[in-house]
Amino acid sequence: MSAETSSSTIHKFVLKQLEQMLIPNANRLDASNRRQRIIAAALYESHFNPARRMNVREIAKRAGVSSATLYRYFSSDEELLTAGQRLSVELYSAFLTLDAWHPNPIFRLCTYLTRWVELWTLPARQDERSGLLMKRSARDPELRMTSALYFQRIHDFWTSQFRLLHSEGYLSSEPRYELLEALGGPLEARILQPYTFAGLPYVPENSWFEVCWRATSEFLTLNGTPYFHQMRRKKNWDADLFAFQKENG
Repeated sequence: MSAETSSSTIHKFVLKQLEQMLIPNANRLDASNRRQRIIAAALYESHFNPARRMNVREIAKRAGVSSATLYRYFSSDEELLTAGQRLSVELYSAFLTLDAWHPNPIFRLCTYLTRWVELWTLPARQDERSGLLMKRSARDPELRMTSALYFQRIHDFWTSQFRLLHSEGYLSSEPRYELLEALGGPLEARILQPYTFAGLPYVPENSWFEVCWRATSEFLTLNGTPYFHQMRRKKNWDADLFAFQKENG
């Protein structure tokens, strides 16, 4: 999927971040800016042109440097790929934890869960590069640490969301990891596992948001407090789904 035709919110988010990173610093001698542009260019090429083999000349051109300059910063293609993968992990983490507060807790939680599913279903997460990432992580302590910090950050983020719901009087239980499994587990089993084991991609009838709305609604129906159910009826929170469907036709 190209940057121009993608309608995915994660593609738009990553593209915006990379475009900012690719802007040359006024100080042409700024080595850190030049290195950042090379890494951003490498990630851009792999993220938006996943079917194409890494082309150093295209990466250098996008970064605004020569191929010789690129290799002064990165001694091998693998080193450059690893740096790009570290940046990818950082951007995915930033995307998943981007604030999306909404007075309707179903809508709010659904928005975060939809981002998670969008990330799961990216073609780049399901092709051979996932295996390459695991091999590079095994050899690269810094990349392994980056991945560990990613999972810790995501865990902390969801814990904070459950803590907020609990403080608002909507969630009956104290924040714990089992709640995350209860929320995301059914979707993971439905979407990821069939693809992983049988190569059968899950295609939503309408949108990922509506799939995640059903999962979030079921989760809060089971784990919500009487106060949550009272406010759900009083404020007609379910109408927000119909408004979303109407807006996105």
